[in-house]
Amino acid sequence: MDDLEVARENVEKFEEKWLKRKLSWAKKYDEDELREKKKKKISYLYFIYNKSHDAIKIGVSINPKERFESFRRLLFDELEFIGSVPFIKFYIWKIEEEINKMFKSLSIKNEWFIPGVEVLDFVGFWFPSKEK
Repeated sequence: MDDLEVARENVEKFEEKWLKRKLSWAKKYDEDELREKKKKKISYLYFIYNKSHDAIKIGVSINPKERFESFRRLLFDELEFIGSVPFIKFYIWKIEEEINKMFKSLSIKNEWFIPGVEVLDFVGFWFPSKEK
């Protein structure tokens, strides 16, 4: 399964498990159009654990490893890259908005969250083998 197929499947998983509804606003892409512009159509939801402050970052990037390295250079904290999940770029911004709504009560600042039960369940859904 290529990244595009995984990204499409991840949108459906997010809708089913976390929203309990379809993202009705979402444009349905033609498969050929997506494949033709694949690299431009995939973005990643990434997860970083800040051990120094016991916080989890849930963000969006087209290059999550590079984003992680930029955080490592900017912050003097002990960070761990938990992983990243591909999504279709068109959907990712709405998904990020939904995540911020879902975890608003656990928000610290700028997409950093207290690792409460809900956030850990969300991380565990995408990375079942990862434990904080």
